[in-house]
Amino acid sequence: MLIEDYMGLLDTYELSTKALVKYFSILLHYKYMKKKLLGLCLLYIPLVLSAQVERGIKAVTTLSKPLETSLTRSVTTSLNSAKYTPALSKLILKPTPFAAYPLLKPSIVLTQPQRKQWIEDYKQLIANFEIFKQESFAFLYYQSLPLESRQVTAEEKRQWLGKILPLHDKILSFYLTTQQDNALKYALDYLRYSIFVVDPSLIPALRAIAKPYLPDFDPQAFFLYPVGPDPLPDPSIALDGKHIVIINDDRSLLDHFEHLYHIGVLFPGATLHVHGDALQFLFWMGYSNIHPDIVFTDIQLGESNGFYVASELRKSGYTGGLIALTSYVETEQNARQFKSAGFDGLVSLDDRYYGEIPFFQRVTQAAQLYMQNQEK
Repeated sequence: MLIEDYMGLLDTYELSTKALVKYFSILLHYKYMKKKLLGLCLLYIPLVLSAQVERGIKAVTTLSKPLETSLTRSVTTSLNSAKYTPALSKLILKPTPFAAYPLLKPSIVLTQPQRKQWIEDYKQLIANFEIFKQESFAFLYYQSLPLESRQVTAEEKRQWLGKILPLHDKILSFYLTTQQDNALKYALDYLRYSIFVVDPSLIPALRAIAKPYLPDFDPQAFFLYPVGPDPLPDPSIALDGKHIVIINDDRSLLDHFEHLYHIGVLFPGATLHVHGDALQFLFWMGYSNIHPDIVFTDIQLGESNGFYVASELRKSGYTGGLIALTSYVETEQNARQFKSAGFDGLVSLDDRYYGEIPFFQRVTQAAQLYMQNQEK
């Protein structure tokens, strides 16, 4: 009877795994049936398992989709409702973008020993930040999720801010000596978010601390473009009697500048001086009785560069206008870098500007606007 029931269940593929085990345990008590049962097991178990697996796959397929959707929805909702979601993907979960070699600002001149120490200080500062990052990771992560965050106690605030604020001050001061170093910029963003998590009320004060280092900046004014309804001054009046210098190592370009000047469309009313070499110009400045009102310089000058010219001019006490006449694109980042190097403006020779405003007009207007700003 037991064998007939067992065979009937196999034929209908309705035997569950537990039922199969139960029937085996009962049948195996009959010693005289052991050999036959073992043969039947070997013969029919693959059929039973294949039927169970097939039905199991269908069951999993049916059940896994809603479970997966529910889990995904839960995680997505949690992340989307974070206090500051970008911090999770862009700060907390992102590795520090180390630079292969930190770049010193061109306006800062260091001796070889000083530069070596500067590199060592940079490495130590990054190492200190990485230690803080490891210590703060779990705290910042869970405080960013509304379901996990809690009220930060006064003692915790004191401890965390005691670590964050001094480190932020050191990194900010060092960052200002670099050419927009990505690792230090990331560290500053990470620390500012840390302050926001610990005590949001300190953010306005933090901005006030950083403001002297990163003041409000108007790139439009630095690019010396005419803006607003006011017309430009008469070039013959604005530049009358002024001495203007152009430094560029491209002799054909200098010849073009001189041609435009002689036909009266470039710096009308002024006196133009051209130099093809940075050292030659600096030598001329040291022995000439002429004090230029404006110096336009290219940045790539053979073995020298415009940043070196700017540094030497400012160190020698030159207070006139210093404008970069270069192919650098007019962006806020470039404007900040040039301003910190001692420049008063930037006029781009980038191809994108060809055909918009004639070159000689752009350069002449830049000189006019600089002189106009000096008179205010």
